[in-house]
Amino acid sequence: MNKNILNYSTKINNKKQLIFVGHFDIGEKYNDDMKNLIKEANRTEGDILILVGDINIENKIASYIQNDIEGLKLLYEKRLNSCNSVCTFSQLPKNEKEIYNIIDIDFYENVIIFLKNKYPKLFEKIKNNNEYKDDLTEIVHKHILPKTIQQRIDDYNFSSNKKIIIENEKNLRNRVKRRTSYNKHWSNISDFKSNDKGVFIGDTQIISATNSPLCRGIMFALHEKIWMTNYEKIIYFLENRHERFVKKGLEFFQKFYKELPYLNKDEKEIIFFK
Repeated sequence: MNKNILNYSTKINNKKQLIFVGHFDIGEKYNDDMKNLIKEANRTEGDILILVGDINIENKIASYIQNDIEGLKLLYEKRLNSCNSVCTFSQLPKNEKEIYNIIDIDFYENVIIFLKNKYPKLFEKIKNNNEYKDDLTEIVHKHILPKTIQQRIDDYNFSSNKKIIIENEKNLRNRVKRRTSYNKHWSNISDFKSNDKGVFIGDTQIISATNSPLCRGIMFALHEKIWMTNYEKIIYFLENRHERFVKKGLEFFQKFYKELPYLNKDEKEIIFFK
């Protein structure tokens, strides 16, 4: 096991073939479809890249502590009802049954046990909804996320000779904001524009009017990092619900990346595993 896999700032090393095994959200189950994809990925030569969905996990933990599984259900329903992005909508559970099927109760129960044992005062603050957010965020990123990601990597059981690279969604969102700041990187793309409705490259919105990075921006940031390496071939192993999210993001990136002078302009071979 690579001891550095939990270092979110780990750089993607220069090797020939990269295997992107998709996206998993903290607090959601490791399903059978993903298990089958991981088996196939493990048979394929190359380094492994995993995208971890860590956005909003503090709210999910607090909702479960305060209102049990019904609190999580309300969070998912609220996100679904307020979603104005096709790629985000395609990844969300669409009804109560799907919500209950993806929630990993063991994860939330283990978090409760951990907080009660190690941080009982914080647990009581969360339970009583009393000024807990900063403290919970610190504990989540210091303890809960690393342990949870390590457990998922252990479950994937990759061959010991594979390098494993972790990218987390929160860092990619921050990258989108940095790259679109005034006179920075992406702002020099010819079709870049920023106004009171958000940030756009061409007709595609990458940051909302409320300054929240969107799917296309996140995928642009991820592929920018990949294109800054010398990987010649990228193989995607994706669940159906994530396929649109990744494919559309890749197409969008490929349309504009040659305008970024610091990126490798060589064409990469792209394969989507079926």
